[in-house]
Amino acid sequence: PTVSIYPPHTTVEEDVTLGCHQGALFGTSSAPAGSMSIYTKASNLSFRRILDYLKSEGIELEFPRMIYVPTEQHCLEICHSELRRKVTTTSRITHDMTGMKRKIIRRSETEGCRWLNKHHQQLNETSNVVQKNKNSDKIS
Repeated sequence: PTVSIYPPHTTVEEDVTLGCHQGALFGTSSAPAGSMSIYTKASNLSFRRILDYLKSEGIELEFPRMIYVPTEQHCLEICHSELRRKVTTTSRITHDMTGMKRKIIRRSETEGCRWLNKHHQQLNETSNVVQKNKNSDKIS
């Protein structure tokens, strides 16, 4: 992974996701999280993240029926499933242009991790807001 130096006037959110550069955008799938390959999980998460970003910028996309558009809930399930998976702690050195020699460290829930990455946390927060709104609609 490459960590860049950005111009001072930019707003940047750096995050780590499953997969690799070449494997992050293949086909998506509606299969249960536990039965997906790591590439399909990465594709679903990357697809959703890109779609959410474009929506936040006012860009709406339509896809043919043969393209599975992963829901936020499905992506949240993928993140939870990956976090619960017992993995040995791994560490990868980045190509860090900042000179800070940053690393990417992968841990599991059994090691006290609560989130797979920032995107997992954001999906969870969005899911909680939607759930609260549904509950408040029932009360009214």
